[in-house]
Amino acid sequence: MVFKAPPMTCYCEKCGWKQTIIPTSDVLMFLPSCPKCEHAPLAHRTATASEVMAAKLKGLLGR
Repeated sequence: MVFKAPPMTCYCEKCGWKQTIIPTSDVLMFLPSCPKCEHAPLAHRTATASEVMAAKLKGLLGR
């Protein structure tokens, strides 16, 4: 059965960079390495409610 994945936060354990991803389908796509320091692999965890709200607001504002 296909289902939408939960929002995830990708973060770099080396430099602290993070980005919350809100999937629109069942396909998961993650960055292979940190865009700031090139550290790989990135860590992933389920996004918190505040991270989801911030990501949605960021999307609405076009940033």
